Amino acid sequence: MKKILISLLAVGMLVGCSTPASSSKTSSTSVTQKDEKLTITSNVELVSVKTNLEGYKWVGSEIGDFKETSLKETIRLFSEKGTGIVYYGYVGCPWCERALPELNQVALKYGVPIYYVDASVSPDHDDYITLTNDFGDILKTDEETGEKEMYVPMVVGIKDGKVVGSHTALVDSFEIKDETSQMNDKQKKELQDIYTDIILKVADE
Repeated sequence: MKKILISLLAVGMLVGCSTPASSSKTSSTSVTQKDEKLTITSNVELVSVKTNLEGYKWVGSEIGDFKETSLKETIRLFSEKGTGIVYYGYVGCPWCERALPELNQVALKYGVPIYYVDASVSPDHDDYITLTNDFGDILKTDEETGEKEMYVPMVVGIKDGKVVGSHTALVDSFEIKDETSQMNDKQKKELQDIYTDIILKVADE
């Protein structure tokens, strides 16, 4: 996994498209896929555009409902007590390249939308600090800088403005040894189960 480095002079990777914030409104999304569906309802709809995931080598031809947004926008899920699932990662990150196809499979299975934040775009320093503080205990604090460390790929489930589930990296039993390294079916299922658990915690009851 890769750390999102940040300092006063250089901000290390994060934030997707930059567009004006939309007004709060209730949104509800559900899609039927393989006779399974879940609904995620939020009083906050983030400014977003449909994400093109073609850059991910192993994602496949069928893409779930991924909506590209910015790090700044995702802060609104906390400040306005919104609900949603957010993926932080980027094309070319070896861990992200292997994580996103599994998240995509789960998104397709349950028909839920995923907010996508391109972590290759540097965020505003203050926005980064605000978001990492909003994440609370799911992030560790760097002993030298005193700032919280954020790594990608990271999937966060937020419900009514609070983190209810999160996962960073892949699975403990897998190691990337070279460009062709892939998780086996058991490891892929383990990661998909982790993402499913996050989705179930965010979805409407």
